[in-house]
Amino acid sequence: MARFGGVAGRGAGSQQGPASPLSGALNNLSPARLRPVCRIRTNRHHAHDTGVLGHPRGGETEEEKIRVDILENQAMDVSNQLARVCYSPDFEKLKPEYLEGLPTMVQHFSQFLGKRPWFVGDKITFVDFLAYDVLDLHRIFEPKCLDAFPNLKDFISRFEGLEKISAYMKSSRFLPKPLYTRVAVWGNK
Repeated sequence: MARFGGVAGRGAGSQQGPASPLSGALNNLSPARLRPVCRIRTNRHHAHDTGVLGHPRGGETEEEKIRVDILENQAMDVSNQLARVCYSPDFEKLKPEYLEGLPTMVQHFSQFLGKRPWFVGDKITFVDFLAYDVLDLHRIFEPKCLDAFPNLKDFISRFEGLEKISAYMKSSRFLPKPLYTRVAVWGNK
């Protein structure tokens, strides 16, 4: 999220590795199980500024709004889990365990996206920014992690191919690195 306006690695994150308690929620749209934990206003603001998001929350139908809430929370969980590993002095010890759970985590994102062009449906929402950033961080962390998931690779290409995103990524304002601050063990350069 740092590269698209947020701050990667905020918060303590889950202590359970890539398969967080919300992983099951990615495949279950039951509103009774949802409880929004945080709002990522900066990414929403950026999505508005780039003209890809009209509705302040994202999603038009109730199902789409639920998908926004689920993915927003899941993306933050996963981002925080990776940050916890990358900032830990025990990085080398934690990395293999994290990598072991990575395929399952990526599979959850793949299943949630399904055959849709965007995570909520046919229209891009701010959570696509979050999903892109989480997937891109993991693609940098483990370059082959998306290889088994063509729909996620297509999503990445579709996102990077958006006119304003593409122009931004080619501009001097885009900072591909560092991914985290100097105190991180990985992604700090």
